[in-house]
Amino acid sequence: MGYFAADRSVFCSNIGSNDLRCGLGFVPSPGQKAAFKADVAQGTGRNQVEPIPDDFAPEAIVFHAADGGEIHVGDKVNVTGKLSVGPNVCFIRVDTITKAQ
Repeated sequence: MGYFAADRSVFCSNIGSNDLRCGLGFVPSPGQKAAFKADVAQGTGRNQVEPIPDDFAPEAIVFHAADGGEIHVGDKVNVTGKLSVGPNVCFIRVDTITKAQ
């Protein structure tokens, strides 16, 4: 459980995957340094993040939850997926996004 966070840039790629995925920070509470990266599929469907323009404002980033509802940076969420840990890298390949109660 935590919050999506966006720095000045968000890197999106399809390296090692068929779908385009975007790496966003994931923090335990707003304003903290990212604990790890959340790798979210880009798109307009459920459990995806809408395409992010080059000149984005973090509050304008829109995620789509598992139930189809909109989620924004600053909303408390639960994510599930596959956690990968390696030397100097830790990220979760997000499968499901739900808004926390």
